[in-house]
Amino acid sequence: MDQKLQTLLTLATRLNYTKTAEELNLTQPAVTHHIKQLEWEYEIKIFVKDGKRLAITPDGSSFKVCQQGGGAGKCAYKGIG
Repeated sequence: MDQKLQTLLTLATRLNYTKTAEELNLTQPAVTHHIKQLEWEYEIKIFVKDGKRLAITPDGSSFKVCQQGGGAGKCAYKGIG
């Protein structure tokens, strides 16, 4: 699996940049960079930060399902489905 996508799936589960970075043996800036690259590439906002809370957006949640294979044939994202 692509490292950016693995970062996305881990961050979507943990909702914590530090724990995601530790689990994937990355730095926090690398995690941020992976997410920003995916957001730019697929033209969606995947996560939002409200103060210290991180949440996945509805688009991010749909994108995550597509990446996990649950949206086969129904993914509207560039290069998926």
